[in-house]
Amino acid sequence: MKRIVIILYMLAAGSQAMAGNGVSTIRGKELFSSKSLGTNGKSCSLCHPDGKGLTKAAAYDEGELGEIINQCIKNPLQGKALDPASAEIRSLVMYIKSLVPSARH
Repeated sequence: MKRIVIILYMLAAGSQAMAGNGVSTIRGKELFSSKSLGTNGKSCSLCHPDGKGLTKAAAYDEGELGEIINQCIKNPLQGKALDPASAEIRSLVMYIKSLVPSARH
């Protein structure tokens, strides 16, 4: 059993290392809960606890979802839009898509 846990840990660490570009669901989750995206002390998770209201997210491609995320950052969070090619926006897209059951494979 201990060996299985160690192997799973190594696989998880390896997948994070392979995401050397900084794109990961873990980073997306951190950003989703962070108040640093805006200037008003709010986070994405304040309006969308546990992914509430994001069930249609899987229907959007990454670019469209990135635009929607940036609109939320600029308006409700009163922050500065992220670069669409940045690891931050791509991580947020990845995380949000992971919240929607139909987006999981």
